Amino acid sequence: MSKEEIQNRKEETYRRILDASWDIAVAEGLDALSVRKVAAALHFAPNNLYNYFQNKNELLYQLKKDAYEWTLAVVFKDIPDFKSAHEMMNYVARKLMHIALQEPERYIVMTADQIMDSEEPLDHQINDSVAQMISRGIEAGEFRQIDPQMTATNVRMSIIGFVRWISAQKQLTKKQADDYLDNFLSILFSGLMN
Repeated sequence: MSKEEIQNRKEETYRRILDASWDIAVAEGLDALSVRKVAAALHFAPNNLYNYFQNKNELLYQLKKDAYEWTLAVVFKDIPDFKSAHEMMNYVARKLMHIALQEPERYIVMTADQIMDSEEPLDHQINDSVAQMISRGIEAGEFRQIDPQMTATNVRMSIIGFVRWISAQKQLTKKQADDYLDNFLSILFSGLMN
């Protein structure tokens, strides 16, 4: 077997481990997730998983990274070129809500404390991107003078929390969810707008 084939097999196994972890976390919750349970789902010896993850915390960290990458790929795929920061932030919030409504269990797991508490470089990249949008809005006179970094953290966490709440509301129709989002964004942007 060539080095390339070995590498491909490792990557395939790694992906299977993450997928099995997601399945368990979505079906049973993050507290039920364990290296042994994932190994059993894949018919692996638990020791084999330790070749990929040192422990449950590393597995949770990788789930967060996987979730971020998946979400960002969906949100920013074919993103239009927006004239204003307000339009861009509005678009991103709506895309996030759409993702959460499509896969509510995955979104709830993705935003669980155990995952959100781990430090991931993408947290900083996302905050920096939002801060840049806010700075662009300030420079254009669209947003009032505010601290872009602090505001970015507040906006990011507000949207994540709001969308998490929406994704947990099983009885909401799409129209009701859109109405809640319109109201939320109105309140959010009224605090930002000049």
